[in-house]
Amino acid sequence: MKLKRGEPFITIEIVGNFADFNDFYDKNRGEIYDAIIEIYNEFLISKSKTLRLLVSAEIYSEETIGITNWNTMFSFYKKDSDILINDVLPYFEEIENYEKCVEIINLYELLTKKKKLSII
Repeated sequence: MKLKRGEPFITIEIVGNFADFNDFYDKNRGEIYDAIIEIYNEFLISKSKTLRLLVSAEIYSEETIGITNWNTMFSFYKKDSDILINDVLPYFEEIENYEKCVEIINLYELLTKKKKLSII
């Protein structure tokens, strides 16, 4: 897949009612982390060294009494796969999705050629 410079590989569109940013993040973290895993899986088969994730949200918040549009582009780099172990894996451990944990560990090992990681 050939992307234009700066174009997102994945776009997530979220619309909903959230008390604040933390509420938004807590309720959508799984979907965002699944997209990050998909990006790093793409690194295994593509020549890309950078892939982008666009999170586009329309958030209604009682705190701000209105609608906020929030669009942020995140760039991920093939060489920086530690995010899988340091940030993404702990979330799936926390929710006890061990199948996803094994997938993340295997992906990390393939990307880094490191072996013998285990679920903590």
